[in-house]
Amino acid sequence: MKQEFERHGYKMQVQALKYDPLNVYISDIKITIIRPIVGVSDFEDTGVEGKPIQSYGGFNGLNTLRDVAVVESYPFDSDFLQLPQRLIQTVRDDKLFISKLLDDKKMETMIAEGKHKYGHLGIGFRRFDKEEVKMQSGLNSHLSVKSDGSLSVDNAVRFTEIFINNEPASHEAVRLRMIDQLYTVVSILGTDSSGQKRSGVTYLLFYFNEDN
Repeated sequence: MKQEFERHGYKMQVQALKYDPLNVYISDIKITIIRPIVGVSDFEDTGVEGKPIQSYGGFNGLNTLRDVAVVESYPFDSDFLQLPQRLIQTVRDDKLFISKLLDDKKMETMIAEGKHKYGHLGIGFRRFDKEEVKMQSGLNSHLSVKSDGSLSVDNAVRFTEIFINNEPASHEAVRLRMIDQLYTVVSILGTDSSGQKRSGVTYLLFYFNEDN
């Protein structure tokens, strides 16, 4: 894209570019288009609730009456654009692909967001799936599975901080969940302010599939 702008005497600068937690699609972008002496045009977009930005098409040109650079962009469903049908179909296919991907990867996306949000609290980001939780369940385990399939967090572990789907939660909230609902649980070993020594705090991040 930069090379194409240069062919027409413009310079394209990407001021900001942000991807989703799994690095699949662009969620935020800011672009500046510069034509020496003539002028500058800015464009930016942020996807709604972290979703992909819209697909855009447009044009660039020069207003000869005012010697002003013009760079216009419109969403692909805009009435202002007359685009080739093949290009429109590509955009539609991309949207369907991303929609399915978001649905298939929603739990992994949530975990990636949790790592970004809470990873600084300690060291390690160790994951345990439901089968591992079942295997380690027992009297000496902070997290165990009861005979009816419900989960239990040891109340005696005073220093354990709990989160459910990246939101702070209580021990009791975990006990209201069933092991079959569990997608994974993450353990983070808390450190002191220097980040070098264990603080005695253990953070448990539970991820439950709300569809189950």
